[in-house]
Order: sequence, then C-alpha cells, then structure tokens
Amino acid sequence: MSQPLVSIVTPSLNQANFIEDTILSVKEQDYPNLEHVIIDGGSTDGTLDILHHYDTAYNLRWVSERDQGQSHAINKGIEMAHGQIIGWINSDDTYLENAVSTAANYLISNPKTLWVYGDAYWIDEDNSFIRKWPSQIFNLETLVINRQFIIQPTVFYKKTILDEVGYLDINLHLTMDFDLFIRLGCEYQPGYISRALATRRIHSLAKTNDRTSYFGKEGIQTINKILQMNILPEEISAKKNRVLSSHQARWGKACLINKEYIEAYGHFLKAFYLSPCSLTRKVLRILIELFRKFILRLLADPENQVRITNPRVIGFDKITWFRK
Repeated sequence: MSQPLVSIVTPSLNQANFIEDTILSVKEQDYPNLEHVIIDGGSTDGTLDILHHYDTAYNLRWVSERDQGQSHAINKGIEMAHGQIIGWINSDDTYLENAVSTAANYLISNPKTLWVYGDAYWIDEDNSFIRKWPSQIFNLETLVINRQFIIQPTVFYKKTILDEVGYLDINLHLTMDFDLFIRLGCEYQPGYISRALATRRIHSLAKTNDRTSYFGKEGIQTINKILQMNILPEEISAKKNRVLSSHQARWGKACLINKEYIEAYGHFLKAFYLSPCSLTRKVLRILIELFRKFILRLLADPENQVRITNPRVIGFDKITWFRK
C-alpha cells in the first residue's frame, strides 16, 4: 500500500508554553511520510527558539511573519503543504499515538472518502486528562442545527477536497472550522473513526475561553452566511427558523457563561420567537428565570438605572434607558 505524504499544518502565535508538546506529538508519529508546516505570526515569547531547536530534528518547515489571523495562517500553511492529505492542529493541542497513520490508512483504504475525523480528549495546561470528548457518525442536519460535534484537531482531509470546496474563511476567527465542516459536509460524507486521535487543551489563555460570548455572535454570522450560500439540502434549509433559533440559544448560553444576563435573555427570547417548539425545557426554564430576574431588577430600580449594552438584541431598541 502506497503511503502518500501527509502535511500537518500548525498556526502559532506566542504559544511557547505548549508548542513543544505539539511538535513532539507530530514528530513522534509512526507514519513514515510526514511533513510539519508551522505558520508563526511573529511570536516574541520564545516560540522561535523552540522552532530553531527542532529545525533539523524531523521534516519541519516554518515561517514567522505577521499575518491576518489564525484562519489566514492556516490557509498559508495549506498552500505551502506538499502533501496529498492535510491535517491541522493548533499549537496548544496534540496528536495521540498513531493518530496520523490511523487517519491516513482510513483514507487510503476508503478512496471514495475524502475527509475523516475521530474522538478526542480534553486536557488541561499540565497535560492532565479532563474527559473524553466523543464524536459521532456524520449527520449534516445535526451539525447545522444541534451542535458542533466534529473535534477540529482530529480531522484529516485529502487536499483535493480543500482545493474544490475552499479553504478557511479569513473573516472568521472562532467558527472557521464549523463553517468549513458544513461546506465540506454539503458535498461529501466524511468517515468517522471511533477512537481518540488528538487532545484539545483547555487553558486560561486559550482564544476559545477568552471570547466565549463572541463565539455565539460569530456562530450566527457563520450560519447566516451558509444560509445565504444556498448550499444546504432542501430538507435542512426548509428548517431555517429552527436553525437560527438553535444558534440564538447557543449565543444565549455563551452570554450566561460570561454573566451577561440581559443579553442572554434577549438571545433566548429570539430563539423562542423563531422556533418555540425546538427549545429544550432547560432553555425555557432559563428564559423564564432570566425574565423573572429582569423584572425584579426593574422593580428594584425606580430611577431606571438599568443598563442594556445592546438594546436591539432583546427587542428593546425603541426604548430609551437612562436616569430620569
């Protein structure tokens, strides 16, 4: 069986605390025909010393220069890659043992399958295990409406599918993988490997932790873009309100995590307006509780000092909130 070149692309910016773990997880893979392309955005924290250290240790190529963000860096890496199969792993995540050979052999053995993914583990900044993150067999409607179940560092693609469908949207900074998975899934059914292939690191400096509520905003932006592209199957696009309701509810949950309660109430209210029957009982209970707290705040604030950072979000854009 021929073993095509696999290119692993890693974007990085000031990840000196973790990038060596990522490098070693690629270097120590048992797949014999492998290259690692690291696109650094101009790190100043010691990352470059680490890259220089591994320059000749394995098939590594890297550049360090300012770019337009993570999506742009990944696209640059894909363009630089020589491989027929592409993997993308961030500089704070790691591959598990035999991950590359497992994914590559799956794609080789199933020539009609053009992309594949698996399960993952969550780990913390000390590499301690948090929990397993299981995925599932691909279902486009579940991905679009219910949840993002594909764990990004476990995905491997044949280069041809990326050339056909397109690379990452450089205007997206948090949901670019979600956008890509939907675009790919509209055209090609992926394979699923029911074993853990990678780890995703949860730590205080992670971009995904720092911008929780912005995830919701960009999720709505992404799903609106997908709907406007008219690429979804008719049976899914016919459920437009349910799709939008689901993503408004996700935004509301993100706001709750950030203790942005008024904004959370607004997004849950929009979700209810768009598709009341699709909301879970848990979300409905949250909506009722937020409404109760909101009213209590109004009653306790006779001078109208309640502030709403974005009144339009909750349908109160025609009401002026100020101290009388």
